[in-house]
Amino acid sequence: MFTNIPEKLKKNLSMNIKNFTLLASFTFSVIFSQTNAPENYSIKLTTIPLTEMEIPEPIAPPVGGRMGDFHAPELVGSFNSPSTRTPMSVAWDGNYYYVTHGGSPDNVYRYDEQFNQVDYQFVNIDSRGIVQHPVDGKLYMKNYWSEEFYRLNTDPFDGTAEYLYSLSGSNSQNMFTFSADGQYIFTHQNGLIKKYDFSTGQLFESLNVGGVNSGIAHTGEYLIFSGGGEILNAYDEQGIAVGQITFPEDIWSYYSTPSYANG
Repeated sequence: MFTNIPEKLKKNLSMNIKNFTLLASFTFSVIFSQTNAPENYSIKLTTIPLTEMEIPEPIAPPVGGRMGDFHAPELVGSFNSPSTRTPMSVAWDGNYYYVTHGGSPDNVYRYDEQFNQVDYQFVNIDSRGIVQHPVDGKLYMKNYWSEEFYRLNTDPFDGTAEYLYSLSGSNSQNMFTFSADGQYIFTHQNGLIKKYDFSTGQLFESLNVGGVNSGIAHTGEYLIFSGGGEILNAYDEQGIAVGQITFPEDIWSYYSTPSYANG
């Protein structure tokens, strides 16, 4: 389960990472039915001036708990999505799971804690992830083509999203997550990690962890990446390898990404 980690560090790690929901198109053991997005729809977006954005002080504990350990993966449920597009990510807002798909704008599907579909709304964003902010508890989405960054409205959940900014120098296919304190956005593609200021969307620094294939999530302690085959790799926010999580079967695909939701 751990690779090249001293015994003392292994014990310390045993309380750090809990469960992960890994979304990949091949992990959905359901039959997808054809669902068409509305033919006529209008973009319902609101621009927020940067001067109005504020980063709240961290609260304790962060939403979702963000605790756990490197334990053997355990299947806890499945999302039976009717979308025909590629699953991209799952997020938890304290009451519901939200599942997005990519390839073109699509519905965002909402589920209860027992993974039962509750409702959905068409959101005019080609999703490359949906992530809950660890401090304000709100959900954020990244667009594929333009690198535009949004806050999804969930109260009410009506399909609208608020445009914040475009991430400077970001790559279109990469996924994103937040730093543990919510001050930064991390994106990842092919081992290259880019770190952005959450308040402005400006590039702060770049890290190269190498040898890591796709996806990114944050547990509140560690960054998690899909490592190919059966592996998830764990790194700290400085890009230093911490350990691995090994699944009993191949969980990797080009489009797969881990998501950290509801602990």
